[in-house]
Amino acid sequence: MRAQDVNEERRQSRRRPLGDVPQIVEVKLESDPVKVVDISKGGLRLESPERLSPGAGVRLQIVAGTSTLLIRCRILRCQVKSLSAGGVVYQAAGRFEKPLPLVEDNA
Repeated sequence: MRAQDVNEERRQSRRRPLGDVPQIVEVKLESDPVKVVDISKGGLRLESPERLSPGAGVRLQIVAGTSTLLIRCRILRCQVKSLSAGGVVYQAAGRFEKPLPLVEDNA
């Protein structure tokens, strides 16, 4: 395998900060709000006080205006982002089971 092959971009959709997707008001893991680092049509990176096991399937609630979209997500990786007196913050990346229609690839 060439070094270039290892470094090639594997994402199928461009990631963007959640603020660049004004339709999405909030994202919840089960029923708890989480901080979204970035999001794409195919997945997201989030921060949570809960450790998420790679390979696990989770249910996200994506609040968009007056409606809530339920979407399944497969956790790809999870690591400790920070430690403080308030506890541990984990950062996890996940892939949606179906493309998220609220995020445009070309914007």
